[in-house]
Amino acid sequence: MNNWKKLLCSLTFVCLILPVTSISAAAEEPAGSENLVPIREIAEKNGAEVSWQQKTGQITIRKNELTIVVKIGEKQAIVNGQVLPLDHPVQLTKGVTFMEGGFLTEALKAAPEDIFISLISEGDGKEAAKYVHSSVSGVLSPTLLSQLWGALEGQNGKITSKAIAKHVKK
Repeated sequence: MNNWKKLLCSLTFVCLILPVTSISAAAEEPAGSENLVPIREIAEKNGAEVSWQQKTGQITIRKNELTIVVKIGEKQAIVNGQVLPLDHPVQLTKGVTFMEGGFLTEALKAAPEDIFISLISEGDGKEAAKYVHSSVSGVLSPTLLSQLWGALEGQNGKITSKAIAKHVKK
């Protein structure tokens, strides 16, 4: 009986921690496409911006210097001008566009410098130290990294990983 209680508690816990957005997206997922994910949800969770052109059915995903363009019904993605094949066409179901999850998450993977800034700004010098180049890792200990970041924020205010300055062309 004790095992049943543990199992019931575990199942209840798992059900309570599932994000509502994932449940709603899964309910609207196209039939027979287990590896397709909602583009906007995944892209925005990875720090990208998504734009939709309803007339053409084109979706543009931008993150830093990366641009991905896909079109409803097509089995290809254009990544920074290079055409790459997809196993499944991009699909539109109930107002949500879906594409291959593996392709999208791999393409949007965070750059090491983004991960470093995020970790160090959260005060996690130990984890951030893993992203420091080996040539300086012996000198910059996790404690020193946290202290340096704290001093930098002390002089300049809270620093975010999002750029606030815009490049001005002459």
